[in-house]
Formats: sequence, C-alpha cells, structure tokens
Amino acid sequence: MIIRLIKFIILLVVFLHIKCNSNKFPKSNIQDDSSSLSIETNIIPIEVESLWFMQIPSSDSNLIQFNSNENYSFLVPSNWNLKNSSNFIFMASLDTINSNEYVVVLKQNKNKIDNSYEYLNYVLNRMRADTEEVVVRTEQYELNFVDKKSIYMGKFNTVINSIEYLIFTCYFEDEGYIYDISMKRSLNAFNSNELLDFINFLKYFRIDGIQKMNLSNLSSIIKIDPMSAKSKGKN
Repeated sequence: MIIRLIKFIILLVVFLHIKCNSNKFPKSNIQDDSSSLSIETNIIPIEVESLWFMQIPSSDSNLIQFNSNENYSFLVPSNWNLKNSSNFIFMASLDTINSNEYVVVLKQNKNKIDNSYEYLNYVLNRMRADTEEVVVRTEQYELNFVDKKSIYMGKFNTVINSIEYLIFTCYFEDEGYIYDISMKRSLNAFNSNELLDFINFLKYFRIDGIQKMNLSNLSSIIKIDPMSAKSKGKN
C-alpha cells in the first residue's frame, strides 16, 4: 500500500510539472496541451518531460511558414536549407557539406506496408541490415490518442565511418498513407535548439490545414520494443 502511495505521489508531481511547463509556451498556431495526458494509464515508469518529443519549445519566433503544392504546411527554421526532391514531400539540408544531415518528410502508400507499426519494424530491419551505417542504440515509443490512433516516436544512435549520428523519427497514418518525418544530425554538430526546432516542425505539420500531432488528445505513452513481437496491426 505504501509503495502504491509513493508511486501515485511521484506521478502527481510529474503531472503538475508538465502542466506548469505547458503554460510557458507562447500562444501560436500550434495546439499542444500535453497537460491532459492521463498519467495513470499505461504510462512508462520514467519522467514524461524527459522524453525528447515531450519537450516544450520556448518560442517559434525564428520559424517561417512554408506551404507545398500538395496542401502540406510546415513551420521551418530560417537556417534550414530547403531542397527540391521528387522522393520526399519535404526535404531540408542541415549541413552544407555533409549530405547525411537533413530533415525529410516521406509519404508511403499503405498498399505496400499495412500500418505504421509494421513500418517501424521495416525501418528497424533495414537499418540493422545496413553494413555501412551501424545502429548503436534505439528508443521507440507508442503515443496513443483518445480517437484510437497512434503515433510512433523514435530515437536512433548510429555510426557511419566513425561519425556518430542522432536520428529522431515520427511515424503515423493518415488517409491511406504512412508518413515518415525524420531528422538526422551528427552528434558533434547537434545542439538542443535544433531538437526544439524539429519538435516545433512536428507539432505544426498540417495536411489540408489539419494539425497532425496535437497532444491535447494524448491518452498514454508506452515504451516499446517492436522487434520483440509480431506486428500488432495498430493504426
């Protein structure tokens, strides 16, 4: 009974901390009320605010709205170098020399891969089979929402030719497609402000004017190991 009480107090403190921090974020076009997160339901046993995708950017003043020709809207930092690519619906270079540092948005037809959980497994399998880029560590999380939809957030540490990279990923489904939003940066060049810019980029991303990562409807966060079980067939 005492242990359960202690756990409840810890979760309550985390909840109040998140609620206070959420009020620091300036009013903008980004809807993100993570204070509504149900701490009691399936939450992983670590501090929620320590998760990279739950960090709250202090400002979006350096970001510029960018609209594509396919009804996609992005909020892009002014120092990202936008690129045209037929393979991606969005691409930006983060380094003028190293082509391995970028932000991309990829759209996959669900006819090829059934759901975003299977897509996560597909990405992991490809990365682990890569002989040039070695996966050192991975962290994967399932974000569940009240409308029964899920978003999969990931973090990879990889090495290419003795250079270590950080990769942050977001996978979700929408209208028959799977969207893959990823940022890759060398560990030596990476800084926390770049991650906050990427979080803003994720939270603003819109399809036909509809924000796709609105944490106000988030119900639970679960740390997962996709390779340990078969695909669950989740949305």
